[in-house]
This record gives sequence, structure tokens and C-alpha cells, in this order.
Amino acid sequence: MDELYDPAEYEDENMSGEPKSKRVAHRKSQMQILTLDDVLKYDFKSTEWLVDKLIPVSSVVLMPGNPASYKTWLVLELARSIASGDKFVGEFPTIKKRVLIVDEENGNPTLQERIKLMRIQGVEVFFLSYEGLKLDDDIDTSTLEKFIEENQIEFVIFDSLVRFYSGDENSSRSVSQVFENIRRRLTKKKVACLLTHHNRKTMFGSKIDANQNMRGSSDILASADIVLSVEKEIREGKNPLIAVTQSKNRRGVELPSFAIEFIADEQQHSVQLKYLGPYDKKEINLREKKVVIHAVLDAYSGRKLSKIEIMEVLKQDNIEFTANAISNALGVMVEGGEIQLEKGASNKHLYYKNSSS
Repeated sequence: MDELYDPAEYEDENMSGEPKSKRVAHRKSQMQILTLDDVLKYDFKSTEWLVDKLIPVSSVVLMPGNPASYKTWLVLELARSIASGDKFVGEFPTIKKRVLIVDEENGNPTLQERIKLMRIQGVEVFFLSYEGLKLDDDIDTSTLEKFIEENQIEFVIFDSLVRFYSGDENSSRSVSQVFENIRRRLTKKKVACLLTHHNRKTMFGSKIDANQNMRGSSDILASADIVLSVEKEIREGKNPLIAVTQSKNRRGVELPSFAIEFIADEQQHSVQLKYLGPYDKKEINLREKKVVIHAVLDAYSGRKLSKIEIMEVLKQDNIEFTANAISNALGVMVEGGEIQLEKGASNKHLYYKNSSS
């Protein structure tokens, strides 16, 4: 059977001077219609993973997260692992490839500081920082494509997406142009591209799905093969955690969420990222509810509050959970002896903390 038609191969090079209408007509004249039998018989290659089960070869990967959620630390660890062929965070096998980091978020001084802390050295990682590159600009993407080809780079990190286009992030037209250029000039040539991205501002405890939490047009999510959502969890008396959730995977089954420990050693002046294992989001959500309930009962020490009163106090601070969620958390806290329950008039449940609690 003939090779399947790839529309990108029929795109004229930019600056050709040929009107877009002619290029579109030329492309359509090359369309190859397939029968069901053709599709079933075609020998498609199995997915090749640059980072096992996380990042495929020739893919577009999004890494969304809130500000200061360790995204840049994570991509530096990815760059080091892929450029050396070592396991990512000691857990996920990689294929050794050259890496390019295109940075519009931090700048070389910040990158240098973090690279030194992470002890990254002796690997083939290239950096392009604060050059104002735009992925919706044909000249910029053509120049980038040439550099990648000349240096045999197969993994490119863009930090962060919003810095790499000129248009409105809420415009599907602006966003689609960016991803069209990535597909046409990079991923079709076996280059995997990861773009960090920012989440919308949401209230504490928001139930918005991770994929719907991303800023900008829905075309951003639609254009990605893989989404690796990142959350930071601060733990009292322990190192912070980075929770990674593969919330989209076009190439296979989504992996369960996992946790990475962020280990900053002040004495050694070093930073290390270490795989910890599965991450239980339900347990974390329960912990969040318990923290805010404790805060409310501490603030109203000496008083006994109903569930509705607790929820009203939280609402004043723009913290909203469902009534069922608060009921479940209160039940767990009473059972565990963290708080006390007293039944008042009409069997009304009142919650409080002993002075020793």
C-alpha cells in the first residue's frame, strides 16, 4: 500500500510568495481517500516513548500548573535525564537525545543558578533565552527548525506557552497557528515538544477538572497529545511534593498520578527531584478540608459551630466545598478524635475543639 498522505509535506515553504488559496488548492488536489480495509491493513508503528509512558517521540506535550509549582525544575530534570539517557526522577526510562530549552520565562542567570543546584553537567542541552521567538511567526519557526535539524535535536522545551505567540491566548485562530507550526516543522520530523503553561486563577478547593483549569482557548488542550498537570503540595515538617497527573494521553492509557519529592539541601547547596510513588488525590483533598476546618474552629475557639456555620465562614474567605464534602471531612475528624461533636437542640450537630486538641 502507498504511504498515507501527510498534508504537511505539501505545504510550501514560507516566503514562497504563492497565495494561500493556491497552496490550499494544491494540497486538496493531493488528498488520498482510504477505504476501511486500507486503514485496517496499514502497518502503523507502535508508539515509541522518549520518556517511558510520559512523553512519546514526535509528540506535543503540555505541562500546565499554577505559578511557582516547580514546572521549570521539572523540565530541567527532564532535559538532564533525556540528554544523559538516565531514568527521569529515577523511575521512568528515557531514550538519550539532544535537548533544546527555549526559555522566555526565567532568563539565563536564573537558569544557571538552578542548573548548578541540580548538578547538571556534561550533557548535550542547548539554551535559547529571552530571544522573543514566536511560534506563530513563519520566519522564527523556520529559523528554529533549521537549528534543530543542524544540531540533531529531538526534544524541545518551550517555557512558557503564552510567551511564544503574538495573538490572544483565548483566540482559537491564534492558538491553532502555533500548534500548526509545531506539527508542520517539528513533530513531523520526530521532534517531541513540551510546552509549560499556566492555569487559571481558581478558588481554594475548586472542583474544576485539571484539563479545564488551563488558561486560554480550548484549542490548547485539543492540540496536545499528552497533558502532564503539575501541582505543588507543601507538607509541614517535610520536603514539598510535586504531584504529576497525566490528564490526557492520546498514545495509551493515562498513568495514575504520582508524586515527586523536591529535596533542597541547604548544607550541600543542592536540589534533587526524587520519585516517591502513587499520589492519592482524594487523600490530599481530604487533608485540604481538614486544614481549613481546623482553622475555622481555632478562629472561633470556645464556640460550637454547625456545619452550615463552618461553611459560611469559609465562604467569606472565598473557600467553597460542597455540603457532602464538608460532612465527610467532619465525620472523619470526629472519628479520629481531631474535633468533638455535640448534639444540640433538634439533634443539631455542633463541632468544636477541646483546648488540648
